[in-house]
Amino acid sequence: MGTAILLLAIGFLASVGVATLSLNGARTDASNAYVEAYEGHVSRDCARTGALLALRHLMEDDGWRDGYSDIALGSGTFDVVVDDFSSDGSLNYNEIRVTAQGSYDGVDETVVAMLERRAFSHYAYFTDYEPQIWFITGDTIQGPVHTNGQFHIWGGPVFEGHVTTVASDYATWNDYHFPEFKEGIEYDVPPIELPVDLSVPEAAAQQGGHTFYEDVSLNFTADGMVEWTTDNASGSWSLSSFNGTIYVDGGYDVTVEGTIDGQVTVATEGNILINGDLVYKEDPTLHPDSDDFAGLVAWESIWVVDNAANQDGCSIHGSLMAVEGSFTVENYEEGTPRGILNVVGGVIQKQRGPVGTFNRYGVVTGYQKKYVYDERLLTESPPAFPVIDRPVLVAWIE
Repeated sequence: MGTAILLLAIGFLASVGVATLSLNGARTDASNAYVEAYEGHVSRDCARTGALLALRHLMEDDGWRDGYSDIALGSGTFDVVVDDFSSDGSLNYNEIRVTAQGSYDGVDETVVAMLERRAFSHYAYFTDYEPQIWFITGDTIQGPVHTNGQFHIWGGPVFEGHVTTVASDYATWNDYHFPEFKEGIEYDVPPIELPVDLSVPEAAAQQGGHTFYEDVSLNFTADGMVEWTTDNASGSWSLSSFNGTIYVDGGYDVTVEGTIDGQVTVATEGNILINGDLVYKEDPTLHPDSDDFAGLVAWESIWVVDNAANQDGCSIHGSLMAVEGSFTVENYEEGTPRGILNVVGGVIQKQRGPVGTFNRYGVVTGYQKKYVYDERLLTESPPAFPVIDRPVLVAWIE
């Protein structure tokens, strides 16, 4: 009997010992897991802080690339590297990568933030200044819209894309105007500055494009060629034989027309004169997979020429940008109606330019407008199109 009780007691003590050892092991594992989780949490917070500080700096100065080195934060530290990055090797976007590493007690965590300096071609409609030219009932504006001025609205125009303005409200003359903002409108946003130069297309033209130093006429043909003529020479190139950028230096003008099969941006320090229809071989409104793209960038203005070819309508495909001027029509206030001005793309301009005159019965002189946004411009752009100076955060990776 005594022997049995002794064996039972020994077995019980052994079981208790094993349970105690298991419990102590579990406590140790839990403690280690807690410490590892805490160290990882602190390291990650250091990395996040470094990335956020870098983003703030980049919003104020998009050219900043210094980063941070061994910055103390509590008991941890962080390092940040900022570099230019192109995921596809294209000239369409200037991407910026922020890589932040946080460290605490030997544990490292990394956060990567990706930003884009979007091209101005992202916009369906952009103005730096809005004169008293009104959006009215019957107007439909597709795609993203921005002004650094104040919109003038009469009646019920429809804005199908997101709208932003630096003003606190739109201008009207009574309370019976009800514009429709299908994707909302933001007031009191910071201004988006137009470029101070044309350095983006100028540099691209020097690095695989073409540059002229005199007035030039460009005729695009449906077989992917561009024929050029100056007072002194002429020639032709295949759009596929260069990077798609044509730059005119010295304040000279460019005349354009034809059918574009390929991708091209024409930029000049002078004016661009549209001498006749300028259209894609494949219209993206009919062929959504079209790979034809055009950008017209004038430091001064873009003019639809008053000539025989443009008297019965004019079609223009591309993103049109007039940095110090307007997209407008030559002699818009003269003659008789000229049909429809059909634009597929977007219009970016210093101030909104007139294309005709109207009364309550319709067009009196110039053109009736039909502007259709090319939705491919939400994510793509013509080659080397000028970019917005304020980068946009597009990805955050932990």
